[in-house]
Amino acid sequence: MKLCDWEGTKSSTGGLSLDEVVPKGLCPFAYFSIIPYWLSFKQGAQFRWRKNKDDVVCQCPKKDGVVFLVRRQPKNGEAKVSAEVSLVGECPHQHQKGQIFEISNIALSPGEFPAFWISWNKTAAGGPKDIDQGVCVEGFKAPCLFYKRKGEAFSLKEMLPKGLCPDLFFQIYPQYLSLLYGGQRPQTSGVFIHRCQDGSTYQCRIYKKKFFLAGLIDLIWTVFAWCGEHKDLVNGKIIIECAKSTDAKAACCSAGKDFSFNHYAPLWGQRFFCPAVYYTMYPFLQCGGAPVFQCPADNAAITFKIKETP
Repeated sequence: MKLCDWEGTKSSTGGLSLDEVVPKGLCPFAYFSIIPYWLSFKQGAQFRWRKNKDDVVCQCPKKDGVVFLVRRQPKNGEAKVSAEVSLVGECPHQHQKGQIFEISNIALSPGEFPAFWISWNKTAAGGPKDIDQGVCVEGFKAPCLFYKRKGEAFSLKEMLPKGLCPDLFFQIYPQYLSLLYGGQRPQTSGVFIHRCQDGSTYQCRIYKKKFFLAGLIDLIWTVFAWCGEHKDLVNGKIIIECAKSTDAKAACCSAGKDFSFNHYAPLWGQRFFCPAVYYTMYPFLQCGGAPVFQCPADNAAITFKIKETP
């Protein structure tokens, strides 16, 4: 399976096993959840809802699973990232509270690992499932910006802007998260090549476009932070451009079209499927079944269930 060309380096799975990719002793599902935060910290992002700019809490996809505190520490001019088990739930890997895993020297880049993860899950499930599925909110302690009620459902077509390749967004999500919260890519152009599972190839670019009132949003966030209230206020939207395809027959992405993601869209009544939930859900969606999974944010306590569409 061809993977995403990330930072100009062509790669493939190369026959790598799961043990060669995931840090020893760490649950693969937990590692999958940690990867976007790892990249964000490496690129200098700050998660605005956190009091400490150098840590974030994330959960494995399993309902009532393990909670990790992901930390960034400067070391020799670079950001050293580790993940500590802070709360143990139902864990098949028997993680213990206080366990620390160093996330460094990863075998696959954040752009490559999502594709590897899908490939591995499909193999474990006996092959891909060609079925139409959707997702519904199973329950939560409190509603969030994106989901207001139990039972709210989304079809796969409603989860992304029309015409955007589902594989593309899944693979690019770690970079999406980093840019949204102020991360800086090493290459300023932001251009990369995406190879879809159907064999089509696209030249794409991802970047952040700040809002007209970005300065005011930053000032409001600063005032809240000074008062001890750290709000999840983003100051721009993420745009993905699919410039062209090397395959003239490919219709997965619309050539030359921009795909925009504005997290404030629900405030004026537009449906918006949370990108973090999409990233968590997509491997399950590809492999079939109807698992229950949870939002990676520790304070959301929102659970979802994949449902097959008749």
